[in-house]
Amino acid sequence: MKKVLVTIIVMVVVMAAAALGVIYGGAYDVAASTSDSPLVRWALTTTRENAVKREAQGIEVPESVHQPDQALLRRGFVHYDDMCVTCHAAPGVDPGEIRAGLNPKPPRLARRASKRSLAELFWVSKHGIRMTGMPAWGETHSDEELWAVVAFVKHLPKLSAQEYAAMREQADNAGHQHEGHAH
Repeated sequence: MKKVLVTIIVMVVVMAAAALGVIYGGAYDVAASTSDSPLVRWALTTTRENAVKREAQGIEVPESVHQPDQALLRRGFVHYDDMCVTCHAAPGVDPGEIRAGLNPKPPRLARRASKRSLAELFWVSKHGIRMTGMPAWGETHSDEELWAVVAFVKHLPKLSAQEYAAMREQADNAGHQHEGHAH
């Protein structure tokens, strides 16, 4: 029994030393231009997906977001068009240059929004996701504003390129109000 315990302790010490060697030696390639190995990609993606699901549990979705009216969708659109389209694109709108340099690539929400619950979209919008380029918009926006964005993101897959362009033109003509936020 003593030999087994000593062997386990030695293995833990060796693994800790190896981990510290990688950490302090800069041996892991952190460049955004380098793709992760399939194993690392799986570990990071699985961790992210399960963490978002866990964190979103218990978030109460306002009734207005379940059945959004046009005013809420317009409000969400203004924020989405200012803050999100550069990385996540939109129907008829290609993402900006920033997206090309991000690793992992942000999802195109017109295609992927249906895969997340309203609570998950809210949690991600409010808290962001480390090491992905997804900011924590809860630092600069109220929950009410973020729920408007969530309502719009859920509506996004239903929009055509022409409808998105019409919303953009309508917002531009209305003066694109930002409720005091500088975007």
